[in-house]
Parts: sequence; structure tokens; C-alpha cells
Amino acid sequence: MSNTKIKLSIIIVNYKVQKEIFVCIESILHSKPNINYEIIVVDNDEKSVIERKLKNKFPEVIYIKTGENIGFGKANNRGARHAKGDYLFFLNPDTFIYPKAIDGLYNFLVKSENTGIVAPLLLGIDGKPYQQGSKNLGILQGIVVLSFLNRLFPNNPVSQKYLMSSWDKKEIKEVDVVPGTAFMIRKKIFENIGKFDEKIFLYFEEFDLCRRVKKLGLRNFIVPEAQVKHIWGASTKKSNMNLEKIFEGSRFYYFKKHYGIFPAILVRLITSFDLRKFLIFLFLLISLPLLVLTHTRGIVYSDEGYMLNSAQRMLDGQLPYRDFHLAYTPGTIYLIALSFILFGQSILSERIISIILSLLTLFVLFSILKLITKKYVLIFAALLIYLVWGPMHINFLWPVMLALFTGFLTCYLLLIALNRKGLFFFLIAGATTSITFLFKQNFGIGLLLNSLLFFFFLNSSRVRYFSIFISGVAITTIVFIVYLTNTNSLFAFIDDLNVYTIQRIVTDKTLSTPFFYTHGSINSIPKTIFYIFPLIVSLLAVFYALRFKKKYLFLASFCLIYYVLGIRPTTDYVHLVPLLAVTGIPLVLINELSQSLVIKKTLMIIFIVLILLGLYTAFFKGYYRWEEPLIQQNYFLNNSRAKVWVGKAHSLESGELLSFLGTKMGKNPYIFTNSYKPMLYFMSGYKNPTKFDLLSPSKTDLPYKEEIIKDLEEKNVKIILTENTSETMYLGEYITKNYKIMKRVNNLFIWERKK
Repeated sequence: MSNTKIKLSIIIVNYKVQKEIFVCIESILHSKPNINYEIIVVDNDEKSVIERKLKNKFPEVIYIKTGENIGFGKANNRGARHAKGDYLFFLNPDTFIYPKAIDGLYNFLVKSENTGIVAPLLLGIDGKPYQQGSKNLGILQGIVVLSFLNRLFPNNPVSQKYLMSSWDKKEIKEVDVVPGTAFMIRKKIFENIGKFDEKIFLYFEEFDLCRRVKKLGLRNFIVPEAQVKHIWGASTKKSNMNLEKIFEGSRFYYFKKHYGIFPAILVRLITSFDLRKFLIFLFLLISLPLLVLTHTRGIVYSDEGYMLNSAQRMLDGQLPYRDFHLAYTPGTIYLIALSFILFGQSILSERIISIILSLLTLFVLFSILKLITKKYVLIFAALLIYLVWGPMHINFLWPVMLALFTGFLTCYLLLIALNRKGLFFFLIAGATTSITFLFKQNFGIGLLLNSLLFFFFLNSSRVRYFSIFISGVAITTIVFIVYLTNTNSLFAFIDDLNVYTIQRIVTDKTLSTPFFYTHGSINSIPKTIFYIFPLIVSLLAVFYALRFKKKYLFLASFCLIYYVLGIRPTTDYVHLVPLLAVTGIPLVLINELSQSLVIKKTLMIIFIVLILLGLYTAFFKGYYRWEEPLIQQNYFLNNSRAKVWVGKAHSLESGELLSFLGTKMGKNPYIFTNSYKPMLYFMSGYKNPTKFDLLSPSKTDLPYKEEIIKDLEEKNVKIILTENTSETMYLGEYITKNYKIMKRVNNLFIWERKK
């Protein structure tokens, strides 16, 4: 740098890269350009830590202090204002100039009057060229190249043409846009086009600048013989700014400036979807129609009717346990009652809440799986397993499905609490554990046991965290007990818990079924494997977690405990499917913790088989044990309390039954069914005159008989519905003596009180 006229001004903007910028300046000096040049450093660093050392080491360098980070373009403009050269070379500080690079660019630009900008070939640390230079960034290119589409389809023709992938980086290449890392331009042209747009803080400056140069009819080139090594992102890695937000803002401004507001919005909408968001969107796009399709079909006269009628009784002013018996803890009917308040009293209202619950469960499960693996293929495979075996099979608010949601939520809260050391999360996890009991007693107890296992393997603060967790359990439990006490339901609740759970299930074993349903030797083996599959994968996951990562042990044991407590005492298909739904977690755990390629490939086959089998059985096998397959339930039940599609038999039955009852009931609000079909009360709108909705046709308890008969007499019940005509049926002697059969609708006999 002599005292003769300056031909070239090299402008470098510094931001927190002291080491790199000194290397850059030294490389410029060592390259010994044959022209007179000056180096201008514009310091964007708020603390100006390089000033003294820079002036001592390179006294000839012109130093400009901004005092703050004013942005890349604005800082370069400030440097250009002080430039004495007729040519400007804008250079990033994290670069290394090879010999002859500056002379090569300068000579090319001087000899070519129709050239606007010339740039060197950028090399990585390994000495290989970057992907650099491009065509103009238009709307189509922005949508494809800057979005997840380019990651999904990297060889798409739009990206290939835009990035000029066929260029071998050995010949001079004309481009629309040169990299902003290093490029040379005539000062006169730079000033004529208005310099850098200072509204762009960072990113997209070169796209905007090169576009304005091209509008002058000038051409832009990359010259491979001029080479510059670039240490990518040295400045941005040290920045504490929200670079993602800055990038998005600059992108939006660029497209708005050159194409208008609506194209800019379109590009933003599409490019804001990264691959992860796109996959989530795609999953929702698949799952939501499936949920709607399955949740608007089929009704279950027994279990679903029991929940719906109990919720209806609550809205009629009755309280569970005190005014009518309830075999379950009350969480489910509270939620259904809420759905009635929000959307009206119909099956569809309950199904809407069920869809919402399913989506929430999928979201929580997704959050858990993200903490286990970064492989989105595994995550979405596990989510699909839950979808096809869970809500697509049990499409109404069944206590088990609610207990799955709160179980997953508790596990997620414990993981988050552990990672963030957040006491509040431990407290909420305790509350959700207690709430699980309100949905399903056995799962609530199981979740509590599993949470204890979680705390057992904590290495530090075990007692402190556990005490916070138990406080959450205690607070929620106390609130429930206070509610029962204030409504005079506490002792009735304890009594129902004893009668319907302890006596009925544990002592009398009235619900007990064989563990395996076999129909000959051919079917016994595959069916046995099918029924114990959740147990096998859960045990394997527990083994791998114990061996490799105890942090995830409680996730594996969660699935194991839910299986053990959920498959008994009634081992049937409808109790198996929600347990199959949770197997995605242990399968992912095994895949992540196992080092065996054979096991990983086998697991992928299992994922595929489970998903396809779940889809098939959800649509084409018997709905909820015995009903017609959902694919055949295409008759819309236009009853104000239904609004769902059902099978032909239920459609005809409902219309004929309700029509007949309408002509016979008069002002009497009561009917009675002696079998477990409480949906008849809900669908007809008539009330059960007794406290009993859960009745078996073979029930013979004398105290219950006397209480029921008393209610039937006092309320002058005119209509009774039964499934047979035998005197051996429950209340058979009383019914045949006091009622006569008036009509048969499918398998229902309608009895009318004798006059």
C-alpha cells in the first residue's frame, strides 16, 4: 500500500472474530496484489476489542468504529463512504486470500466493461469448492430451494437449475447472484444502484444487490482462478442475536421488495415449514381424517352407553354414587358432561371431545418420543401405532383411553422436570397421576408405582423431588375427597368401589376370562403371541434400559405396568388394543438402545406389520368386539342424540324403537331395561327409574331385585326392554307377571305394563 493513487478498497466488517480477521488481513498482505489498495475495517462489535491490537499490528489499516452492531449492509456502506479506490472488494473477515486472487478479480473487472460484479471461487477448509453462485431468486425458487421441499427432494429440477449444479467449478461462470462472502464491484456502479439496502440487517444482501446490478444490463461472474478460503459462519456462531428470526425477516423483505406483499406472504408460509413441521403437518393431514372417519361411526350400547347415560344423569341434577351407582371413578363422565355443555347432548358431542383427546395424546406422545430419538421415521411410526390401535379402535371416551393420555402426560412431565430441574413440573406430574385414578383406578395405581420407580433411579435430589411429586398427588386427592364429602357421596363412593371393583373383580371374579382365547391348535400360537406381544416388547425395553440407559427405564416399565394391570381380569380384544397402542414407546427404546443391525431391521418390519394390521382391523373387523365393521356402518342416525353413522341393524332398530315408544309413553319419563344396554336410556331420552345402570341379565342379588322392583312400582314404569322372554332372566318372574310383550325390535322385546 503506497502513497500513489488507491485503485482498490478492501472493506471488511468485523463482528467478534478477532483471530479470524487478523488471519484474513495477513493473507491479503502476503498475497501481494500488484495494484495499490487500502484495507478498511468497519468494527460492528459493541466492545471494540480489536481496536488497539489492530492499530498496533496493522497501522496502515483504516479502522472505523460503529459502537454497535448496525448490520452487515449498513456497515459495508459506511466503509464504502471512506473508500478512496475506484473499485470495492467486500470481504468477510473469516476468509483467507490465496495469491493472485485479488489481481485476478481486478484484472477481469477492468477488462470487461459490461461486468457488474466479479467473485472468487470459495473453498472450504478441506480445499474443496462450496456450492456457490445461483440464478435469480424468484418466487418458485424461493418456495422450493428455501423450504423443506429441497431437503425432501434435493435433486429436483428447480433446485438443480437454480444452483447451477452442472457447473464443474473449473471454468469462469456467469451467474445471477454471487456469494456475499467476497466480491468486487466498481464504486461508481455500487453508488449508482444505491449501495446495500440498509433495511436488510443480515442475509439476502447479495440477492438484492446483484438483482439491481443485473437491471442495469450488467453481468456477474465467478472466476475460479481467484480463490478464497472461507471459514463458514465464524461471526454468526458467536452472535447472541436471534439469527433465525433475522433470516426470516430479511427473506420476507427481499420478496416483498421485488415481488410484492402477497408473494412474500406465500413464500413465508411455505418456507416457515421446516422438514419437522412438514412431517407433523403431514401426519395431522393423515390422522385427522382417519379420526373423523372412525369417530363418526358406530355406537356401543353397553360401555359407551354407560358413560353417556351417567353424564346425562349428572346434568339432570343427580350425582354419581349418591344418586346412582357408578362402577368407575368419575373422571370420564365429568368430561362427557362437559362435552354436552359445549356441543349439545349427543354421541357426536362426546366423539368431538374424543378426537381432541386423541390429538392431544398424539402431541404428548410425540414430545416423549422426541426426547428418546431424533429419527422422525421412528417417531411417526410409533405415533401411527398409537393412532391405529388406540383411538381408531376405541373411538369414544372410554376410561382406558383417558388414562393413557394422563399416563403419557405424567411421563413427559417427569422427563421435563428432570431435564429442567423444575419443581413445578414434578408437582403437576403428581396431580396428573392422581387424576389418572379418577379415570381408571388400576392405571392410576400403576402410574403411581411407576413414578416411584422413576424417583428410585434418580441420582440426586431424590427426596426433594419426590416430596414435591407426592404433594401434587396429595393435593389433587384431597380436593376430590372434599368434593365427595361436600356432596354426601364419600361413603357411597367407597361402597361402589368395594362392590364393583374389590368384590366383583377380586373376590367374586365375575369378570374373569381365560388369559388366552384359543380355537384349536392352528389359531392358538399366533393368537397367544398377539396377546402377549406388548408384554414381550415391554420386557425387552426394560432390559435394554437397565443395561444402557436407566433414565428411560420408567418409560419401558410404564408400558409394562399398564399391560399387567390392563389385560386382566378381562382378557379380550377390546382390552388388548389400547395396550398394543402404547407399544410404540418400547419399540423405539429398543431401536435406540440396541446396537444390533438385525434387531433394528426386525423392528422396522414389526412397525410396518403393526400399522397395517391396525388399519385393517380398525375398519374391517368387528367394531368393539361384536358390532359390524366400521366400513359397513354407513347409515346416518339422524336422532338428535346420535348424529353418527351406524350399521343397518342399529339404524332400523333405533327408528322403530323410538317411534313405538313415542306412541306409548305419554308423560311418563321412565323406561327400564334389565340388561346392560344403558345407551337405550340416552338415545330415547327417557330415564332409568333405578340407581342401577350396570345390570347383567343373569344377576340374582335379592337386595338389588327388591330395590329395583320398588322403584318400578313407585314410578309406575310402563315400558320394560329385555333381550329374551325367559323367566330365568333377571327380574324375569316380576316382568312376566306384570308386563306383556307388545313388540319385538331386532333382539329387543318391548314389554308394556298390564292394565
